[in-house]
Amino acid sequence: MLRFHRVTTLGLFLIFAWGSLPAVASAKPSEYQIHDVVHLHKDKTYSDVTTFDRTVLRATDIGDAGQFSTTFDPHNQTYKLLSAWVLQPDGQKINVPASRVLIRPSAAAQNAPGFVSTKTATILFPQVKIGSKVHAEVKVTTFKAYKLGYSDAFSAGIFHNGDVYVTLDAPASLPLSVGAQNGFQYTNKIEGDRRVIKGQYHMRGASPSLYENHMPNPLDLSPLLSVSTITNYLELAKDYYHLSADKAVVTPEIQALANHITQGKQGKAAARALYDWVTKNIRYVAMYLTANSSWIPHSASQVLENGYGDCKDHVVLLQALLTAKGIKSDPAIINWSNRNVDWPAPSVEAFNHMIIYLPEFDLYANPTDQTAPFGVLDYGLRNKQVLLVGKHPKLTRTPKVTPKEARFVTNGDIKVSRDGTIKGKAYVTMSPILESYLRYQLSNKENRQDAMKQALSVLPHYGFGHMKTTDPHNLDVPFRFSMDWVSRKALHVATRAFVLPDMPDFAPQDAPQQYLGEDTVRRYPVMLQPKDLHWHFTLTPPKGYHFKHLPPNVNVRNSVGDYVASYHFKGHSMVVDRELILKVRQVPAKQYDLVESIVRAVIDDQQSIVSLKKR
Repeated sequence: MLRFHRVTTLGLFLIFAWGSLPAVASAKPSEYQIHDVVHLHKDKTYSDVTTFDRTVLRATDIGDAGQFSTTFDPHNQTYKLLSAWVLQPDGQKINVPASRVLIRPSAAAQNAPGFVSTKTATILFPQVKIGSKVHAEVKVTTFKAYKLGYSDAFSAGIFHNGDVYVTLDAPASLPLSVGAQNGFQYTNKIEGDRRVIKGQYHMRGASPSLYENHMPNPLDLSPLLSVSTITNYLELAKDYYHLSADKAVVTPEIQALANHITQGKQGKAAARALYDWVTKNIRYVAMYLTANSSWIPHSASQVLENGYGDCKDHVVLLQALLTAKGIKSDPAIINWSNRNVDWPAPSVEAFNHMIIYLPEFDLYANPTDQTAPFGVLDYGLRNKQVLLVGKHPKLTRTPKVTPKEARFVTNGDIKVSRDGTIKGKAYVTMSPILESYLRYQLSNKENRQDAMKQALSVLPHYGFGHMKTTDPHNLDVPFRFSMDWVSRKALHVATRAFVLPDMPDFAPQDAPQQYLGEDTVRRYPVMLQPKDLHWHFTLTPPKGYHFKHLPPNVNVRNSVGDYVASYHFKGHSMVVDRELILKVRQVPAKQYDLVESIVRAVIDDQQSIVSLKKR
């Protein structure tokens, strides 16, 4: 269980501030203090006493500060309130009785009934106001050890100044992996027959105003201490291999189903058909893998009977179906998120998801993703540590994304009539890795209508339009779509000058303006994703007119990306060709000027002015 999840419920967003900060900010007082005292036993049961104190400094924090939540698993753990109170600015102290603790199914349990049994205990603090100090001390006792032992992480954040302390003791003979990131200080000593780990981090110079667009995942930036009884990842792979033994048995029913699905197909074609069937017919019940979640999948036959399952269940059923057709596969444990930084030490907390690996074809597949074609992993699963589970486990990495394999192309025609009406049509193609984002966004008629309205609303000339797509749910057919639109009387042709019309843009890329910041100095790295976006269209002027001049060509290239735009005449029409290539996943803050040069080139080009002249 990640300790920072609890802090998040109090509004202490967990992002670590690095880079230059104003000197005045460092003088701000601590807003919160959290101290975890963990007693870990030889059998891997443990107790954890958490003490939390917070001073409310802003009106915007009152809602979050008014409660303190702890998640626990009643099958393995007990929860006890030791003390809680509110100290008002005038010195009045209001004790919070145990009756003010609300215990209910956790969000995860509500989202995955039957898969997750955790509960959330929430202390409700009364009469919280600016200047109030809230205090909570709770104890969670794990009386039944989890199958994968103990793993936890303790973290601090940036938007509030605070202090985090950790004290953990365990038998000296109990192997532990310990690691930290982003400056979390700790000691790890043997004292007699006990191992004592002490850690602390003091966040200063924090402010809610330090947020920047396209920052890395908060977890990558947070000061964090990780402690686990998992001492190496191959050990984790072996543990899961034994926990999942005999779950992917090929029953007569599964054999018959595999034969029916494949219809004589062999090899990769058969694997694709089986993957497609699982993604379409087995509903995904989202349950992220943690140290305190069940790592034992249901049997393949049970998953088939239920018609739903979590990531482990999808993999088990697909394994059984593949085995029925003589295709080898291995479970692959991974982290599915926008994180870029590997976990600082071996721990269950390094992962949260399971996919499948087919060694015969050297490909990964994510059967819980109903929008990803066979063998396609989205950005959240690329260039990640992945733990292959089998008789010969292996820790490796999924492939990086290159711009070449993430290409998005829009080809169109735009015509301007004498009354200034703009009529356009375009056709869009894309690489498989980008399909999953558009398949989801454009999955039904209502979504397509909303998306078209949104895309038209940001054009220089607003209009109305329609789109037609291939079947977004058929993963065997490449996803493509066409669109047409009209902007009635959008231009004053008589003035003979206007902003260059453009096409509705559905490329999975934020607008360039969102990468610009108010401050001249960037504090955090900039998150990008490698891709190649290409726009090509022909712009035809009203009858009897021609374009007086062409916009200037653009050619900006650096290590972050390229933006190239070219213009030429074709008869009386203008041909526009633009391409944006992003080469890297993350750019250091000190190289932000490279990002800015690219996005400003895009923005300036999009604002090009063209002039008309009567023929």
